[in-house]
Amino acid sequence: MKKVLLLLTFISVAMVNAQKINKSNSNVKSDVLIDDVKVKFLPVNFIDVTVLILNFETKKDLSLLIKNLKGEVVYSRNIESVKNTSIKLDFSDFSKGEYKAILIDSNQIIFKESIFKL
Repeated sequence: MKKVLLLLTFISVAMVNAQKINKSNSNVKSDVLIDDVKVKFLPVNFIDVTVLILNFETKKDLSLLIKNLKGEVVYSRNIESVKNTSIKLDFSDFSKGEYKAILIDSNQIIFKESIFKL
């Protein structure tokens, strides 16, 4: 029961903080997510390492931002010309908790998801 309650709390906090992230990126169109972009983290809940899987193709450069719940960027990376790419991300130096992963293409958010370091 406690685990279910904790999960529901995480989901509620994630929804509230997603709205805060939208407001904090003034130079990025935050209301647009592209439906045909196939992106996922495996696993979403991880201890130290997760893998970002990008199952699409583009010649444009993308930006990956990882933000903490305060909206501070704790990790950023440019990704050049994606073609079904996997990127290993090491979070061993990060604190436990929820993070927001945001993928940006030409100042437009194309993917946004909560990930959790256990």
